[in-house]
Amino acid sequence: MNIKKQQGISMLEIPITIVVISFGFLSLASFQMGTLSYLSGSNQHLIATAMANSMGESIRANSGNALAYHEASSRAFATDCGASGATCTIAQYDIWLWKTAFEQHAMQDVDGVVEIDGDNAIITVNWVEKSSPGSDAIDQSYVLQVAF
Repeated sequence: MNIKKQQGISMLEIPITIVVISFGFLSLASFQMGTLSYLSGSNQHLIATAMANSMGESIRANSGNALAYHEASSRAFATDCGASGATCTIAQYDIWLWKTAFEQHAMQDVDGVVEIDGDNAIITVNWVEKSSPGSDAIDQSYVLQVAF
């Protein structure tokens, strides 16, 4: 009896290999989507931290008028402090720049508030984080306390 060695692959091995490789690629895609979602939330938190720190430095630089930052942050601006001929205090201009910068970032429903407590400024940045399409929105907030 003469047994020949098999050469090549059988018709059954090809579909099994395709299924196994497909599951591997689907797992990698799922992992990448989770990573992108995490990075998006991390980026939003980084922006909020930078914005709060920026406002803290502005308050320190103009600490003699710290209460004006609270007053300016707690109301909507009717005046565009960036417009030619606009009359704004330093605090109003800083808050206007801060709130204008919020609009330039891809964060949803972002807002910032400054509270003054003695010689401390409490800066709060609130935003809505939606990590991926179809997921629920999560209210986030970053609070920074600055002594001046």
